[in-house]
Formats: sequence, structure tokens, C-alpha cells
Amino acid sequence: MKIEEYQEATKVTAMYPRVKALEYVTLGLIGELAEIEEKIETDNEVFYELGDACWYISQLCNELNFSLEEVFNEIKEFPAGGEMSPFHEICLIANIVKKVCRDESDNISEDKKEKIRGYIIKALDFVVGQLEDPEESFSKVLQSNIDKLSSRKERGAIKGDGDNR
Repeated sequence: MKIEEYQEATKVTAMYPRVKALEYVTLGLIGELAEIEEKIETDNEVFYELGDACWYISQLCNELNFSLEEVFNEIKEFPAGGEMSPFHEICLIANIVKKVCRDESDNISEDKKEKIRGYIIKALDFVVGQLEDPEESFSKVLQSNIDKLSSRKERGAIKGDGDNR
């Protein structure tokens, strides 16, 4: 699956309150990155969690009018095993979102958007770095994620909790 196709497809499965979109996708990304790290620590398969993190990254890009493909192309190199935790970056995103909620209502400055964009690149770098062959496997992660979410949406099971819905 091409990255730009994935970004468009994520919009179809986005089922969250529009008035709190930025907050929702930021909190969702925090949760998914935590699940990835938890599975790494317990030697469990992270493939599906990577897709879920990509979905939230894509939605964060959608909310801020970024191209996911451009963000992906800005990853400088794929780290072996994704050595660096993305929590510093995602916490900085959350801090900016908090300030936007407090100070700016729905208007987010270009400066803050660019800071968030830089942190998104680092978070995506971590996600992609978990793949043995990032160039080949990334599109498989995206396709699998959209297939899973599309199936859940068709069955009315997109809301809820757990992997086996």
C-alpha cells in the first residue's frame, strides 16, 4: 500500500469527536507507543501495534495538514531495532497540544505545527525502526492495519477495546 493511499484510508476509519481531534489522536499515539514498548519488553509480536501507531501518526498528520509520505521521507535512516524510545517526542507533542487547548483554542501556530512535525518524524522513525526490512515491510504494516480497521468498521466493531474485535 502506498503511503498517500494509507493516509486517505485512515480518514474513513476515523471515529472520534472532531472537537477534540488533536487531543484524541495525541493520547491514542501515546497509548500505542506504550503497547509497542510493552510487547518489545515481553518479546511479543509488535506488527499489529506498529500499524495502530501508524494510524494515529497518520491522523495526527491529517489533523495538522501534513503529508504522511513527506514525514516518512524525512526519516534520515532506519535505526536497527529502533533503539531510541519515542516517548520524549510524544510527550513534547502532548505538551504543545495542552498549550494549544489552553491558549489558542482551535488555532495552532505554524511554529507549533512545525515543532510537532519534527516530533512526528522521530516517532515514525521509531515505529519503522522496529521492522526488519523497513523499505519492504512498512507498506505491509499499513495494508494490514487498514484491512483490520475496515473490517471492524464494516462489522460495527471499530469502537471498543482489545485486539480481537
